[in-house]
Amino acid sequence: MRHIERFQLRPDRARRELAASEEHLARIAIPYALSVHEDYVTQVKDDLVGISLPLALQGRRWNAENMHAILLDSLGQPSLPDLTTFEALRRLRNSLIHSGGVVDAYVEAGINMLSPDALTRWEQVAGRPPGDSIKSGTVDVGAGEVMLAFSAARHLSLVLHDATLTAFPASFWLNDCVDDFLRGHRETLRSGRLLRAKLEHYAEQYYEDFAFTWSELFGAAQRAGVPANQLRRRGER
Repeated sequence: MRHIERFQLRPDRARRELAASEEHLARIAIPYALSVHEDYVTQVKDDLVGISLPLALQGRRWNAENMHAILLDSLGQPSLPDLTTFEALRRLRNSLIHSGGVVDAYVEAGINMLSPDALTRWEQVAGRPPGDSIKSGTVDVGAGEVMLAFSAARHLSLVLHDATLTAFPASFWLNDCVDDFLRGHRETLRSGRLLRAKLEHYAEQYYEDFAFTWSELFGAAQRAGVPANQLRRRGER
């Protein structure tokens, strides 16, 4: 609507606009949640290839439908999590973006493939059965499906992250720790004050399971381009 019309709404029209706003927000938020997760999955794949671990394609194409199974197989996970919720949401998302929300056999198959546990979880989180999202012939999503999308994306991201903790070598996480620290502490780098103490604290706070020594952090920081004199305490050589 034109800007001025926002101030000329009758109560009945205002109610209609507000009633439709939840669906509009859901049509934006669900693709956002899934795309952020898919970007993380691609990053994990790039990291895996970067440290020369083989990608277990096993005749499968790398795409959004197979990416979780391929990565978790590559990371040596003995069993896969339930992927049906993410897959059903992905098909709803694709319909919204590419088909104007029209429900076709592919979207229906995504809903029908939901496992019993996924069906129960969907209804608990979304507040309605998954079939309600497609029964009108067009995709109908709201706040419940938004929460479900963020929940499913977060769960699968944590599963992948936990798998990388054991599959990736400690040297990868050492470099990751230092790189993360340097990206977030540019002011500390420019001033050079308390750099060692802050780096040690950062490693203890976010990478405590690896128990990196100062010698390891010092070497990784030097390889990342930090001058040695900035990493030493006053009086150290």
